[in-house]
This record gives sequence, C-alpha cells and structure tokens, in this order.
Amino acid sequence: MMAKAFAMGQVKSHGQTPEYLGSGHEAGEIGAKDGFMSSYTGKYYPHDSSEVLAMGLQALYEAPMDLYQQSPNHFAFTLAALHGMLHQGD
Repeated sequence: MMAKAFAMGQVKSHGQTPEYLGSGHEAGEIGAKDGFMSSYTGKYYPHDSSEVLAMGLQALYEAPMDLYQQSPNHFAFTLAALHGMLHQGD
C-alpha cells in the first residue's frame, strides 16, 4: 500500500496522466513515467499493488547510479524500504 501511494504521489506531483505502456503490453496496461526510470514502475493496478519496490530493487542491482540520478525519490523510497524505515502511518 505504501508503494502504491508513493507511485500515485509521484505521478500527481509531475502532473502526468497514466497512459498506455506501449508495445509488448496488453491494451489495458497503463502507467506513468514521470518521476521513474521506466513507465512500468508507474504501472496502474486497480487494487493496492504496484511495481515500485520490485523495479527499485532491480534498478539498485543493475544501475544504482542511474536510479539515483534519474529518479532520486524512487531511489530514496527503495532504500527506506530496505532499511525498514517505511511505516503505514507515514
């Protein structure tokens, strides 16, 4: 739930409307790139699911400096999650 709230906050703060993710995705798959390295990170799910943590972990493994430079809030969120610093009331 925290990751979903983070994703929607990023999308709103950048003023972007989620849109179709493009070729290779099903017609109903929508997401937003602003604030993320990939629009898949901002993929919209109708329930409390998100790709924020999984994509953040993948980026930390594959290209941590790119994540830090291109999406500093996502970088910080991922590190906070790894350190157990996220709480439902935050």
